Amino acid sequence: MTIADLQVANVPMEAQGQDVVRLSLLSQIVSEISMSVQCDISAGQRDRLLRSSSGLLQWLGLNAIQAQLEKPGGLTDALKLVATFSYPEQVRALGWMVHHAAGNPKMADIYTGLIAALHETLPTTVPVDELRRLIDSIRGHMRQLAWAEPWLFRDVVLPLLQNDRARMSDACDIWVKELATLLEPDQGHQTPLFDRAREGQTTNITAFLFAHSSPERQQASVHLMKTILKRQQRIVQQPLASTSDWTRWDGALVVSMWMLTFTRWCEYYLRGRSMKEDWEFKKLSQIARKLALVRPMDEWRSIGAGRQGELAAFLGQVEELLASSNEPKNENQQGA
Repeated sequence: MTIADLQVANVPMEAQGQDVVRLSLLSQIVSEISMSVQCDISAGQRDRLLRSSSGLLQWLGLNAIQAQLEKPGGLTDALKLVATFSYPEQVRALGWMVHHAAGNPKMADIYTGLIAALHETLPTTVPVDELRRLIDSIRGHMRQLAWAEPWLFRDVVLPLLQNDRARMSDACDIWVKELATLLEPDQGHQTPLFDRAREGQTTNITAFLFAHSSPERQQASVHLMKTILKRQQRIVQQPLASTSDWTRWDGALVVSMWMLTFTRWCEYYLRGRSMKEDWEFKKLSQIARKLALVRPMDEWRSIGAGRQGELAAFLGQVEELLASSNEPKNENQQGA
């Protein structure tokens, strides 16, 4: 193990001819360790992996702990092991295990126990850096929050907000920046993907957090969204934009429609708190609508499946909610 630890740390970024034998041996060693983890690994071997300076070997050690979870008393044993880690490593390990247990009906009790342990590990008041560390530990290999929704927010973050252990404005900052990354995955050179079950959930949560954040955080969020929208506006309004580079033009329309749905969900949650939108926010929503409707709504809806149809349906959902909240109450409703 010691030899493997040292050799893994010195693996070159680009292998040369003389590295072939060494890399082949390392590959065989890692393969054997991986097989041991899956079948049966001793406590001493597992501990050596966890104490390794190599991220790969540490990850194999975490897999060994993960494999124990479904055994009788496995959760208790796993939490005892994690408790020996440094604080940052505890958060990282628990977050990683929470992500792997999420959505697995067979591990529902384990999932609940891991989240409870994670909440207990965190400080009483969770500052923004710790909140960001927590969320990063749970993202998973896809790295986007959209792939960990809605359970990440609902089960992990929301209880911290409801118990005043974390600030809505801090969570809003994290989710707004995440949304900005989704809107411009490669600074406008790649059309963003949208699915209501993933990106729609993230957009909805971001709007909820926006509505519950401080005026200063709302202003900062609007400023970031406005910067993104201005880039789309320049693309859409270029002469012959739809014919000279249709893909780029179409992507700008998708971002504009997405931005419109975000502002409308924000309005819905603000209205639920009896709060009014400020002038800058209204302007953002108006510009987004103007740009998105360069493609008529009938055309957005007629596209059906795919990101355009999903966006139209997502917008339609919030428009219905906003319309119903505007309806005057009848006498029976008023007396209820």
